Amino acid sequence: MEQRDLKRKLLDEHLRYEVDMFDEAAKFLMSEQFAKLDRENTNNRDDWFRANAAIETFWTHARTLREFFTQKKNDEPVKDAHHASARDFAPDYWHEIDLDKDIADKINAQVSHLNYGRKSEPSEKLGPEMQRVKAAIDKEVRRFQDKLAAVKKEHRDRAWGMAPRQVVTYVPALENNVSTTSATFMSTGVLSPGGGSGSR
Repeated sequence: MEQRDLKRKLLDEHLRYEVDMFDEAAKFLMSEQFAKLDRENTNNRDDWFRANAAIETFWTHARTLREFFTQKKNDEPVKDAHHASARDFAPDYWHEIDLDKDIADKINAQVSHLNYGRKSEPSEKLGPEMQRVKAAIDKEVRRFQDKLAAVKKEHRDRAWGMAPRQVVTYVPALENNVSTTSATFMSTGVLSPGGGSGSR
């Protein structure tokens, strides 16, 4: 596969999948449907699974997208590269993602790896960071799209593009809260900072 086709496939298929899964997980976590799940009753395996799967989906794709935006540019040909980088498509792009390494470490320790130091107490788990992570990645996706548009305009032979997307917006609120380990969500479709008990 030629370099151009390889890059187009990454943008059109794989990056789109990562962003869509990240958005849909956030949307589900804010939904009334999620709020009604009986997450504490481990005898209700369906609700328990759906709740944990949504939380893990959000954090897994957050980690992947953060790496894509912060990864250094690969040498050509990119077919020899291990990880894709936003800078492979827009060399002048530089991330402004404001997620500290602590969040990446928490995702690795609590979601991506099975280790002896895994946390059990809700106060130690990923919590209100979800709101900040969602906002930061949404902002970075928009910046990357803007840079792709500039590259396309400057170099007509590079037809990189990214489909428009609807950003899930968080608006803090104080009532109708439903706690999870990851954040406190509103059944009205908005997120309020907080933390609480949950299975994950």
